[in-house]
Amino acid sequence: MNWKSEKDLLIDEEDDLRRYVRGELMNYYLYLHKWHVLESKRQSLKCSSGGSVIQMPDGASDGKSPQQRMMDKDFELQELQEPFEKRMRAIDRWVSVLTKPYYNVIKEYVMKNRCRNPREVGFSLKLSEEAVRKQAERAICQICSRNKKIL
Repeated sequence: MNWKSEKDLLIDEEDDLRRYVRGELMNYYLYLHKWHVLESKRQSLKCSSGGSVIQMPDGASDGKSPQQRMMDKDFELQELQEPFEKRMRAIDRWVSVLTKPYYNVIKEYVMKNRCRNPREVGFSLKLSEEAVRKQAERAICQICSRNKKIL
């Protein structure tokens, strides 16, 4: 597929932007989980020390000290963490424009429950099921209108 040859479709930009924001909010805890998995691997690297130069299959060593290999692996894991950090920072910036009630609905209903269980979320926030859905939509609209850099 060559994206340059594709025709620009008539889209509802606002609706697509809201869908994108909702999706990113729903993925927040996935990003957080992935970041923590990589962080755990980084921490386990720092706990292990010592060792000798690894012998390569053809009989030659790679010439790196164990400390250098550990630093290289740590840098590699840190690079893998960066996209998740970037996305979580963006989401944190987006939700910072919300009032406390809207923030609570977004965090509980959209981020933690992934737009499921509005009744249970409403019960915990002392809101009706319909109010949870409406406030979530209003909060997403507010995020879109008050953040210049979403895409």
